[in-house]
Amino acid sequence: MKKTLAIILAFALVAALSVGIALTVSAADGMIVVSEATIKRGDTKDITVSFINSPGITAAKIRIAYPDDVTLNSVTFNASVIGGMSGTNKKPKDTDFPNPVVLSWLNGGEDVSGDVLFATLSFTVAADAAVGEKALEVTYNDADIADTEETEIPFGKTDGKITVVDCYHEHTSHVDAVASTCHTNGHAAYTVCDDCKAVIEGSNEPLPLDTANHEGGTEKRGVAEETCTADGYTGDTYCIGCGARLESGQIIPKLGHDYKDEVIEPTCTEAGYTRHTCSRCGDVYDSDTVKALGHDYAAEVTERTCTEQGYTTHTCSRCGDSYKDAYVESLGGHAASDWIIDKKANLIETGLKHKECTVCGEILEEEELPVIDSNAPRFEIESKTVRAGEQVDVELYVKNSPGITTAKLRISYPEDLTLDSVTFGDLGGLKSTSPTLESPALLNWSDGSVDLTGDFTLATLHFTAAEDAQAGDKIIEISFNPADIDNVEEQEVAFAEIDGTVKVTRHIPGDINDDGSVDNKDHIRLFQYLSDWGVDVNQDAVDVNGDGAEDNKDLIRLFQYLSDWGVEIF
Repeated sequence: MKKTLAIILAFALVAALSVGIALTVSAADGMIVVSEATIKRGDTKDITVSFINSPGITAAKIRIAYPDDVTLNSVTFNASVIGGMSGTNKKPKDTDFPNPVVLSWLNGGEDVSGDVLFATLSFTVAADAAVGEKALEVTYNDADIADTEETEIPFGKTDGKITVVDCYHEHTSHVDAVASTCHTNGHAAYTVCDDCKAVIEGSNEPLPLDTANHEGGTEKRGVAEETCTADGYTGDTYCIGCGARLESGQIIPKLGHDYKDEVIEPTCTEAGYTRHTCSRCGDVYDSDTVKALGHDYAAEVTERTCTEQGYTTHTCSRCGDSYKDAYVESLGGHAASDWIIDKKANLIETGLKHKECTVCGEILEEEELPVIDSNAPRFEIESKTVRAGEQVDVELYVKNSPGITTAKLRISYPEDLTLDSVTFGDLGGLKSTSPTLESPALLNWSDGSVDLTGDFTLATLHFTAAEDAQAGDKIIEISFNPADIDNVEEQEVAFAEIDGTVKVTRHIPGDINDDGSVDNKDHIRLFQYLSDWGVDVNQDAVDVNGDGAEDNKDLIRLFQYLSDWGVEIF
C-alpha cells in the first residue's frame, strides 16, 4: 500500500507541475522549471529540473541553491533524452554535494528542444528542520546555455519549493495479532501510522505470557569445543523463555595434535633448527639444530672531505652488522670562493649571494642583497610579452645617472630568443656591438667629451622569439665591469643593474575557438573537433590536459574545469 500511495502522489505532483507551467509560460518562452514537493521531517523525496519550450540547446550549466536543513543525496540526469556528458561539482572523493550544486551538461552533436526533464534531485529533510516552505533557487550565466552554433539561448526560470510538515498520516499499516509465548508478550491487532508511528486503531499493549508455549525459541548451554587434549560437548537444549531443559547433548572425542614443520635457517649469530607447531592448539617443540654461520664482512671506503675524516666500513652481507676502522684525517677545512650572485636585487625584492667551498661545493656563507633604491643610478632592461615566432623591442634604460661619458655592457639571453639587432639611443660619440650579437652580446658607447645625466635610453634591443619557444619568462640579464662605467674625469661611477623579462606566450589555456575567453562554447567546439566536424580550432589549445595527445581525455578535463572542479588546464 505504501508503494502504491507513493506512485499516486508522484503522478499527482507531475500533473500539478504541468498545470502550473501552462499558466505561467508562453509558447515562445524557454523556461527552467524546478518542481515542488511536500516532505515530512526526516523523509526523502525527489525534485525535478526541466527545460520547458526549449528552442534547441546542446549545453547547459545551472546552479541550484537549497536550504541548510535539507540534504542533497543524489543527482540523476535524464541521460536517455539529453544524451552526451553530464555531471555536478561534486568530486568523486567528496562526501557531500556543494551548495549551490552545479548541474553541467554537454551534448555537442545535436540540439535538444521542447519540454525536457533535465535532472532529478533526491533531497532529505532534517529531523529537526523547521516546518514551513524552503526555497530551491536556480541561477545561471548567459554564456553557459548555448546551441550547436555556439549561440547563447536565454531562458526564464521558475524556482522550486520544499514544504516541510510534521506528519500527514497518509500511510498506515495493519499489524496482525501475535500470540504470547513462555518468554515473549504478544499483542492484539492494531493499525499504526507509518510516518509518525502513532497507533490509529486498536491497541499494541502487551498481553500476558503463556508459559505452556515453548515456540518462542531455544538455546544451547554447556557447549564445549573439542581440543587436541580434551573432549568436547554439543550442549544441552533449553527453552529461552522459561528455562526448561528440552534435550541433552553428546560428548565429542578429543582431536589429538596436528604438527606442521617449519625450518628456521641459521644466521650469522643464531643456530638454525626445525620447529614443530600444532596447527590447532599451537603446542611447539624444536629439533635438528644447525650451528650459526658466522659473519661475512665486505669493506666500503668513505673518502675524507674538507671537514670530515675518512674511514672504511665493514658490513656483513648476510645480517647487515657493521664496524669502522682505517680512519684518515680530513683535508683541513674549506677553501672559500669569491661571492657568487644567486639572485639579483631589484626595486621591490632583495637579492641573494653566497660563498662556497671550491673543493667540495658546500655553501659556506650567504648574504642578502638589499632592495635597490629607486633614486640610485642604474641600468634597467624593460620587461615585455611576445608570442612565439614574433618580434619584440626591449628598451635598455639609464636611470638617475650622476654623469657618465662611457659604458661597456654585456647582454645575456636564453637560446629560444634571437637578438636580431641593436639600435642605440640619441647619443653622441662612438657606438658599437659585438659582430654576431650572440649571447652574451657586447654593447659599447663612449662620448669622451661630455657627461650624460638623468634618465635616457641607451639602446633598443630587437629580439625574435623562436617558433618552438616554450611558453614562460625569459630573463634578459645585464652585466658589466665597474671599471667600464666612467665620467670625463676617468672616475668610475657606481651603477646598479636590473634585469628584464621577455614573457613568451602561445595561447590561452582552454580557448579552443580562439575568441579570447573560456566557456561552454569552447567545450562545444572541442567536441565537434574530436567528432571530425572539420571546425576551426586553436591547435595549441586542444591538448587541454597537457599529456601530449588529442582525445576525449581533453574533453573530460575541460568539462571538469567548466564545472568548477578546480582542475588545471593547459
